[in-house]
Amino acid sequence: MKNLLIMSLLVCAALLYYGTAFAANWIRMGTSDDENATLYVDKESVIGISRSVVSAWTKFLFEKPETFESKPFSQMLVHIEYDCSEKKTRMIELTFNYSDGSQETFNLEKEWSPVKAGTLQDESYLYLCR
Repeated sequence: MKNLLIMSLLVCAALLYYGTAFAANWIRMGTSDDENATLYVDKESVIGISRSVVSAWTKFLFEKPETFESKPFSQMLVHIEYDCSEKKTRMIELTFNYSDGSQETFNLEKEWSPVKAGTLQDESYLYLCR
């Protein structure tokens, strides 16, 4: 009986630990000009890669579904990096959550590109590179 109690306490502690370790803390960055897309940054995922490069997970939620390869989606997760000193960005990973419940993930590591002023990307850049 004592072993069962100890084992139960260990399982509960592990569940609490892992539940909080992988918890996201989404912060709203803004909404697109057409008010279809809202961008969020996961505060818990922000990591400094180097002195000037920061990485984070972002999430786009769409009021009206967008399409990728003829499949509608209303949520897109993007693992992104920003070079704060150069004001550049690149996508590392992209996940589409399709309207039918399926998901598709792409590993990208695209080339660095400039952050355009006045965009949702600029909002997250300003937050992450402050």
